[in-house]
Amino acid sequence: MTNYRFFYKKYFSNTIFVSILLIYFITITNYSYSQNNSTLNFENYESLKSKGSVPKDFLLSVSERYVSKNAAIEGEVDKKTAKTIDQFNFQSSFSLKQLLWSGNVIFGDEVSQYLNEIASELLKNDEELRNKVRFYVVKSPVPNAFANPDGAIFINLGLVARAESESQLAYILAHEITHYVKQHSINQFLFKEEVNSKKNKKAFRFDNKSEELYAKRLAQSNYSKEHEVEADAYGWELFKNTKYDLLAAAKTFDMLQNTRQPFDTLVFESKFLNNSYIQLPDSTYYMDTVHIVEREKLDSAEMEALMALSTHPSAAERKKLAIQRMQENGVVNGGKEYIVSKEKFETVQKIARFELCQLYLSDAKYIDALYHTLLLQEQYGDSKYIQISLTKALYGIAKYDNVKARIYLDQLYSRMDWQGRNWYFALEELDDYQLTVLALAHCFEMLDKYPSEAYLKNAIPSLLMDIKLYYSDFSKGKTVGKKKNQINYAEDLMYPAWQKIQAHAEFEELRKQGDRLYLGHKKAENRREEGMSDVEMKRLSDNITKGYALGINKIVMVNPFYIRLDVRKDQPLDIFTSDSMQTVFHQELKQNSKAVKLGIVSLNPVAFGENDAEKFNDLAIINSWYKEMGESNVNMIASNYDALQALSKKYGTPYFTRMIVIDKKMKFQGQILPIGIFIPVLPYVIYKAATAHDSMFITIMHDVNTGEVKMIQGNKSNKSIKKKKLSEITRSHLYQIKRKRR
Repeated sequence: MTNYRFFYKKYFSNTIFVSILLIYFITITNYSYSQNNSTLNFENYESLKSKGSVPKDFLLSVSERYVSKNAAIEGEVDKKTAKTIDQFNFQSSFSLKQLLWSGNVIFGDEVSQYLNEIASELLKNDEELRNKVRFYVVKSPVPNAFANPDGAIFINLGLVARAESESQLAYILAHEITHYVKQHSINQFLFKEEVNSKKNKKAFRFDNKSEELYAKRLAQSNYSKEHEVEADAYGWELFKNTKYDLLAAAKTFDMLQNTRQPFDTLVFESKFLNNSYIQLPDSTYYMDTVHIVEREKLDSAEMEALMALSTHPSAAERKKLAIQRMQENGVVNGGKEYIVSKEKFETVQKIARFELCQLYLSDAKYIDALYHTLLLQEQYGDSKYIQISLTKALYGIAKYDNVKARIYLDQLYSRMDWQGRNWYFALEELDDYQLTVLALAHCFEMLDKYPSEAYLKNAIPSLLMDIKLYYSDFSKGKTVGKKKNQINYAEDLMYPAWQKIQAHAEFEELRKQGDRLYLGHKKAENRREEGMSDVEMKRLSDNITKGYALGINKIVMVNPFYIRLDVRKDQPLDIFTSDSMQTVFHQELKQNSKAVKLGIVSLNPVAFGENDAEKFNDLAIINSWYKEMGESNVNMIASNYDALQALSKKYGTPYFTRMIVIDKKMKFQGQILPIGIFIPVLPYVIYKAATAHDSMFITIMHDVNTGEVKMIQGNKSNKSIKKKKLSEITRSHLYQIKRKRR
């Protein structure tokens, strides 16, 4: 698999490409709900997918969204305010499109439908408002919800997973509906602009920040808190007119107070990680449940100042206000906890909790994934999905550890009064090779149960490569120097497990695959240290001067991207040019692929229609892969490897390609882009500030079966990449993919 951080650093440091690519990758339906849940298979659980007709929100272009927002501005406002609102609409239109096309937002699924049913119950007496708001699910483990000013409301799966009843979800939706009705996001933007335009001289210094900066942030924080209190109050008015349990308004804040923790507590015991290959006593692990990492502590004044910057009042404060409202309204006992369906709530909650496994894995939060899978195991019983997810988590932990990238102590749980946090230190006592054997033990256990699982047959050779690469004497039982201590591998507590692993019927074949990976790794390592061979240098030179000649007949084109920036303006993103050229780019790809006789499957949201829910799902799989590999600093098998292979088979090619065009006009040498990346330019730009461009066209192709980068080609120009130039470069890059070297 590709080491992305090394790859991008090696080939694209000091270019505008890095900044835009990071934004691109990161920013990277009607459905009949089954009452008996017969369509849901939690034993072999598959990730949520969008279903039915694609909503209009997903199909609007940025320009269409921007124009409709400006047309919807009601009442007369002064010129300055109108300009600020225009700027907000400008930015929010682009951001919303990026979110909807990221693959993280789904529609028409079981969870989305259930949330919409709750919303219909909340707003059954306000049909006009119900028709304005739409509810979507976001694949994120973060317990959060947010409202867009045009009525799209997003609920993270992390919040659904922690909700304790339907009535709590109803109160949360009422809160978010209020944010839309009161247009809080626009008002906060207006207030922020107003604050930033003033010279605030209040004396306060914190964390080496300027007095003015802190005062501005404090004012914005207080204004945001006012909106949260208003959303709670107005949301209560909406909520109390339903037949839901009104006590849920207070109970919701108890739930929100603990959202930094997983949904349940499980104190670590060695039995959770023991199986037929490995049996370790509790003494193997770090079992201290009160372990706290020493960190620099803030004094009371600093802590008070830091808390003042929070955008939300504390859950305890909000609960107090909720109880006060209930007392004022004479609420003695609650109504119904469930109106739509208790069965549906329990199913939706279970779906959200199962989803978190894959979300933690794709975020490279392997300790969270490990803990979460075992919570599911305790609550819902064992299943193939849970077992494989646990194995993937251990694999990720071991792979990180083998390159000295320990991830345990990066979590925030260390300072919590919560017994479950011992999971975040339990594996700390294990050495890196011990973690590798532990992961292998679970991989082979799963291979015995599920011999056709493709992920396992790729993960095992990857771990065996590490054994040979970093611990070559382990299999021989020799005593070698490692770190500060001498380790006798034959006497190590992992050695019995290693012997069982070696006795597996498929071990030798998998070891040979690991050896091939090892040789490839050493070859690449030697190339970095000693330089390329003459043959390799010639091939690289040919690729640069003559272009590639890959001889590939078919590719999948993933969301080609065109963006126009003019940093001489207050709003650098040229939204209309970017939007229109995105469509032009799509057409050029279609025409030029036919011209060079290259088969292309297009996964481009620009061309998606209301019947393309399946394409959105495929795009989500690919973006999840890019995300996990982007998070990783190690060569490893992606957690959604099997889904990628299915896509490769579905489209008849493993070659997935992305093309990125950045058309940019500079203002002066060393201009800093709004995204915060310093772009060095040549001195002559100073003399050509009015016309100088720093434009780039990049093509990147991966073989998703191996993770190998098959092509990376770039064209840089000091002129704008308009339609004619775009067509020329597009055809050139497609031709390099199609042609064969003579």
